[in-house]
Amino acid sequence: MLATVYFLLKGMPYIYQGQEIGMANVLYPSITDYDDIASIDQYHSAITDGYSEDEALSFIHNRSRDNARTPMQWSEGEKSGFTNGKQWLKVNQNYFCKVREYVT
Repeated sequence: MLATVYFLLKGMPYIYQGQEIGMANVLYPSITDYDDIASIDQYHSAITDGYSEDEALSFIHNRSRDNARTPMQWSEGEKSGFTNGKQWLKVNQNYFCKVREYVT
């Protein structure tokens, strides 16, 4: 019902990959795990400004474009059932919990 109302609103509707199943933002443990150039630049700017690595990572947690680029979480299996091959980004560490919520 909410999706129907969303599409009836003014403007161009967008549904990002994973939004429909409640995929959460990814929190990678290292900047080397991110692929978004803007996030990497923001991280390095924060480090230059004197923030710790943990603080700099927390700054990009909510706004990184990689949040919408992580592999779709299809199952509880290895790599969340997305592929048997090499992924461009790591699967969000909470994929097992999210899938379990929807299965039960």
